[in-house]
This record gives sequence, structure tokens and C-alpha cells, in this order.
Amino acid sequence: MKAKHSNILLDFVPGGCTGVAQPCDVGMQRPFKHSAKRSYHEDIVQSFTSQLEQNPDTVPTLSKKLGVVRDWSARWLWNAYNVINRPDLVKKAFEGCKVRSWDLSYECLTSFRAREKLRNLKHENPQFWAELSNDVVKVPCNMVNGKVAEDNQDLDQDNSKDIENSHVPISLVVQQTICQDATPSPESVIKVNNSDAERAFDDEAEADLHFQGAKVDKAPFFDCYDAFWKHFGSLQS
Repeated sequence: MKAKHSNILLDFVPGGCTGVAQPCDVGMQRPFKHSAKRSYHEDIVQSFTSQLEQNPDTVPTLSKKLGVVRDWSARWLWNAYNVINRPDLVKKAFEGCKVRSWDLSYECLTSFRAREKLRNLKHENPQFWAELSNDVVKVPCNMVNGKVAEDNQDLDQDNSKDIENSHVPISLVVQQTICQDATPSPESVIKVNNSDAERAFDDEAEADLHFQGAKVDKAPFFDCYDAFWKHFGSLQS
């Protein structure tokens, strides 16, 4: 590969890193999937209830036809999007990507400590600095023998049985994600916020109201890192 395609850079990421260093998996996936599951459950209940109201003696059946599931899934995704469309949740997802004392939050990446570490890296670890600054890595990266701190990360933290039931309110799941608390109290599970309950019986009216007069906004101008990158020139000295 290096001889015939020298312009292709191969980066090998160790297994098990998705749940540690990918913000969507760390902080967004759990509330998104939980919302979709609640919406799916609501549609099933609504379908069965409607069939029983029309004929109490009938045995309810669930249609798995592509057209039916397609129409239902639009509401599932729309509800799930609204659940995770929160700046505090997105920021917490990046903050939750931690390796030792570092994380992917804006505050950490642009901190004085991070800039100082980058400035001193050339002298403290010349081999690693060469791997970062060279376009082509001539030698494989050093492998660490034995376990390191991040190997002890709980990769199954989102699989707690206490939060898998669809009766658990979404607001509680979001709160646990932000607070990094996977153990809900019985009181918090019983007390369901009305504002959190997704409306399954009014989805068509809600969709019509939302898309009436909808317009496409311009992409926001993001310049938060401009002040940080001005320090990049000093790293080369």
C-alpha cells in the first residue's frame, strides 16, 4: 500500500473506541433511540386500540408493510430529533468523550493547558510529534503493552435494564445523560412530565402546523475556534 499508493494515509483505530471517543455514541444515541422506541410503542398501542374499538372480538394484528412502517417512522425520527436538539445535551456529549484528564469539550480543547501541552509536545515526545507532523508515517505507532486507564471504560453503560422500558420518560433519560447518572430513582420514573409525553394521536395536525410556511435558514457562521487557531503558528517553533 505504501509503495503503490503513498498518498493514502492509513489510520488504525483500536477496537472499542466508539463508546469512548465518539460524541454521538457517548451522549446522543441513548435518548435518540429511547425516543424512537417510545414513538414506536405508541403507534402499536394506537393501532391495536383502533382495531379493538371497531371490533372488540377481533385479534389485533400489526402491519409490517413497508408503506405503513415508512409513514410511522417519519414521526419517530422527528420526535427523536427534537429530543436531542438541545445545546446542553450536545455539549455534554463532547464533554463525555474522556481519555484520562482530557475530553472533547470546547473548553478543554482551547484551554491554556491544551495549548501548553501542544507547544511542549515537540520537546517532550519527539517521536510522537514526528508522527503527527509528517504526512507519511514510516514506522508503525508504538503499541502499549498491558492495560491503560481508558481500557477500564464501561462500554455497556447504556445497556442498563432500568432505563430500557418505554414507560421511562424521555426527560429522565436526557437528565441522566447530562448528569452521567444511569440509575434512576423510583420517584423520578413514576413522575412523568406531561410535556415529555409524545403525542401519538395528533401527529398529522402537528406535522401540518410545523411545515406550513417553513423556510430554509442559512447555515450559522461558526467562529468559536478562530481565537484558538491563531496560536497554531507557535507550535511550529
